[in-house]
Amino acid sequence: MLIGEWSIWPSVTRDTENLAAYVIAALIGMDHAGVTEHAFTSMIEQDSTDAALQFQAGNASGYGIVTKDLVVKPVYNAFQALSLAAGKPEGHDVNRLALTAPQDEFVAALATQTNDRKTTRTLMANFVPATRRMTSPYLGTRLRSCLRSKGYSQEEYESLCDALRTAATRNRPQRGVTLESVKRLVQEAVSDPNTRQDLRWCVEHDVLAMKQAIDRYRNEPREISLVVSGLATGSYRVRRYLIDADHANSCRYNKRTEPQPTNTSCGVNGDIDQRVARAKADATREGRRAAFASLRAQGYTERDLESGTQVVRSCKRKMACVQETLANSYQQLNRCTTPDGAPPRCLSADTVIGELKTAIGIYRDTSARVFFYDSPDAVDKINNLPEVRLDVVEERTVSVQDGAFREALTVTPNAVWLVEIERL
Repeated sequence: MLIGEWSIWPSVTRDTENLAAYVIAALIGMDHAGVTEHAFTSMIEQDSTDAALQFQAGNASGYGIVTKDLVVKPVYNAFQALSLAAGKPEGHDVNRLALTAPQDEFVAALATQTNDRKTTRTLMANFVPATRRMTSPYLGTRLRSCLRSKGYSQEEYESLCDALRTAATRNRPQRGVTLESVKRLVQEAVSDPNTRQDLRWCVEHDVLAMKQAIDRYRNEPREISLVVSGLATGSYRVRRYLIDADHANSCRYNKRTEPQPTNTSCGVNGDIDQRVARAKADATREGRRAAFASLRAQGYTERDLESGTQVVRSCKRKMACVQETLANSYQQLNRCTTPDGAPPRCLSADTVIGELKTAIGIYRDTSARVFFYDSPDAVDKINNLPEVRLDVVEERTVSVQDGAFREALTVTPNAVWLVEIERL
């Protein structure tokens, strides 16, 4: 089976830590289900945003794991944490460890160990669905399990769901889904009294309990006890990596630094937005400087450069238009003016167009280098800010005497933890 374009439906959560936790939980879930071929959507931003902003300012965030200018989002860091757990620092595959945990719909985890058994890593995500579209599968799973325990088949469950959806379409609840509104839907959709009674019981007990748990854990942290057994006696270095609202999160950092409060998840004109704007200005300035220097070396004058700039602007940077314009006017350039008795310096329009294309290439290469690396506010520097990059939030040395490492963790909603234990 190949699952294509899996992700969270566009919402304000896609740029936040919510998607980071979802990715880890979904990957672990697919692994348990035996799904080995799938494609996440997507690497690069697809949606258009305000040119001055890195994050969506409206009701939906973008698809990419990086912004349109390649600033990493929390979900990028989630994939990076997964690569650490998969043995990227060692450069070879690792062994999956058996993991024992109580049944939990929100916390997902996996554990790995290097071949030399020197380093053990545990990756955990506390994903709590934040939207109705994401909540529905959790409630549906509880309802299905309850009905199946009462003897209903998969086909009967699906038929009941169709009937409930039809009733909900005719009489959509005005104040959201409540226990009373669901009871009314059951009354309208199901005629058999025994089936109606079973549905009501499942909704009042299992489904309602799941809805209450989701509402609770959207706001409350979880207390998790981590035990790694089978370790040799000795000293170990423990490193903890964290993705949450305050760590490895460009979106929330941009929000915290916005100059004026807005109702957006990631802020408007925060430090990330401002740094990218300055980097773009540096890139444009340095790219133009390098391109003009190459043209001056070919004999173009300041007047020629101004004329060429006007042509490019009037053509809105469309090369076909630029070439057509220069083909009709290139002889007016000082570069192509022939002094008395001297051979022509521009044999044809192709000469000018070729030199212009070379200058454009210089502009693009220089501006890209400055924007991504050389500017004081370059994207590479932004991605290495402590607030943006995946980093160690705690490092300490512990002594293991009884063959087990124990750790108590307080995990906030939609946090991703990576705990690394390395034998010294």
